[in-house]
Amino acid sequence: MLAAQSLRRSALLPRASRIRSVHLHLVNIASRPFPTSTTALDAKDPTLDAAYVRHGCTDASSAPRQYPPTNLLPDRVSGWPTPWITAEDFERYMGVLYNNGWGIHFSSAYSKPSKSHPSRVVPELFKMYHFDRDEFAAKFVEDLKELMSEENHHCVLRVANTQVTIYTHTHSARPALGSKNAPGITLRDVRFAMLVDLLRSTESVARDAGDTSSGHVQFPNLTWDEYQNSIRITMAPPGGV
Repeated sequence: MLAAQSLRRSALLPRASRIRSVHLHLVNIASRPFPTSTTALDAKDPTLDAAYVRHGCTDASSAPRQYPPTNLLPDRVSGWPTPWITAEDFERYMGVLYNNGWGIHFSSAYSKPSKSHPSRVVPELFKMYHFDRDEFAAKFVEDLKELMSEENHHCVLRVANTQVTIYTHTHSARPALGSKNAPGITLRDVRFAMLVDLLRSTESVARDAGDTSSGHVQFPNLTWDEYQNSIRITMAPPGGV
């Protein structure tokens, strides 16, 4: 009850204060493994080898351990606006993404507030890659550009020497049927994130790390309810939710 009251009170704060409030509310959530379906992880999909070859691997056995099981890869999404991920999508895919170093955060860096979207805080997937050498990072960026073109899905890249950070959300998206369009995480982003981890160039990754850059709020392995509560506060119009 107290937590719910705290979330409701934070909705009345200015946008920047609401973001900080949500961060403080969730910062004590311990990082924890997200439950995944062992059936889904263990199942052998006939498209596995083809997927690795398609993205530059000569055979599936050469794939690094961080590669996701391709039997979970969502089909290519068609049409806009794209629906936000559902509770079922979240349960099916986010455990795999969390285990592969992806996270969810909320960014206010994309656009100014508008009448239809007063807060303009956008939930998105992100992952930071560290490479052993600059040329490995550069090759990874080139592969990412090719993948973005193939998928017709464009993410934001931040490159600093051997470090590459990816941020992906769907601009033309819709939270629910009948609601107004609002940028957010969709199956386009889930598919893109998994395909990134299938790139041959990820074999040169030295380690993964979280991003704490300014202007972004990062949360550790949110559950579906925590994700929904965060959206409810960060995207709510001033004065209510």
